[in-house]
Amino acid sequence: MRRAIRILLIMTVAASAVVVVIRGPESALSLLHSTFRPWDGPPPGLGELDRRILPAVRVPGVKRTSGFMNVHPDGTPVTFSPCRPWPVVVNVRKGPRGAAGVVADAVAQIQEATGVRFVVEGRTDERVRIDRPNYQPERYGDRWAPLLVGWAPTRGDLPAGRGGPGLAERMLGQAQYVTGVVQIDPSAGFNADSGTLRALLLHELGHVVGLAHSDDPRSLMYPTNHGQLDFTAADRAGLARLGRGDCSSSY
Repeated sequence: MRRAIRILLIMTVAASAVVVVIRGPESALSLLHSTFRPWDGPPPGLGELDRRILPAVRVPGVKRTSGFMNVHPDGTPVTFSPCRPWPVVVNVRKGPRGAAGVVADAVAQIQEATGVRFVVEGRTDERVRIDRPNYQPERYGDRWAPLLVGWAPTRGDLPAGRGGPGLAERMLGQAQYVTGVVQIDPSAGFNADSGTLRALLLHELGHVVGLAHSDDPRSLMYPTNHGQLDFTAADRAGLARLGRGDCSSSY
């Protein structure tokens, strides 16, 4: 069974910090952060624009959506900002032949379904583990670590794949996704065929962008796969909702 994993990075901000909502890497908030480093993370707002990069996605005529992994106090889902590109790296060690291409295709499908820009930067030798740090400046520089997709044993009776977002949380319950990880078991039967592997990757990437498991057996986000190869309309409605988050220069 595949399970959603929630990765939390709790950010403590000094009570005297002044929140200045100014876009761009050279904002007053970025300069304040670089001077005092109130949390273990990069300067907030790196790469953030004052508008979304891709158009918002609409799924007309669908009332029911898949649920969300994390929500704000007002009930709206935690999301990636649609106003900056989010990098993705792949560790193909232990993966099947053609793995990088299947990952790139799955990432492109998630981008299309959410309207959030994801950019596959290339390959990495970072060890694939579900509890990886959200911030690894020694490896990736002074930015949030890219989303990581790769192959590593999930151990024993654990699922064929695991995935989840990296959540940065501030005061008052406000949060945003800033990275994520997908771990595929190299011994899983899904690896034998590009179509079924793509389905597994889509399921786990769905968790990465914030979709929870569905109770509909027809859904690709159902906990177990019974031949599902693509998202249902309800899955897509949930993905589209997750792509309509706010811009944020606070992370």
